[in-house]
Amino acid sequence: MTEQEQDKIIENIKQKYILSISSHTFNAGVIVLLSLIFGLVFWQFQPIPSGVKPQDIQFIRQGFGGLLGLYIATTALFIYAIWNAWRHYKASKEIEKELFKAAINSLKK
Repeated sequence: MTEQEQDKIIENIKQKYILSISSHTFNAGVIVLLSLIFGLVFWQFQPIPSGVKPQDIQFIRQGFGGLLGLYIATTALFIYAIWNAWRHYKASKEIEKELFKAAINSLKK
């Protein structure tokens, strides 16, 4: 088997499993943006504890909403990183399998 055939096998499998850098950047941005929006919107409709001054209510809602959004974003990005690591692992296993099959076939010829 030639090096070009190996490169072609590897490239085909990488296209199947591994996203481009721009896709990763877009996905991470969407995760962070949606998490922050969810955190801020969620806290806007939560009841405020009694004894809070009226001028502090907006600060509390935005502060806790932002923190909730950051927590959700961090967790979601961690899960996204694990998912990408799993896809890289699957790609490497499939590359090994395909290269092994191609090597066996080239030896049979």
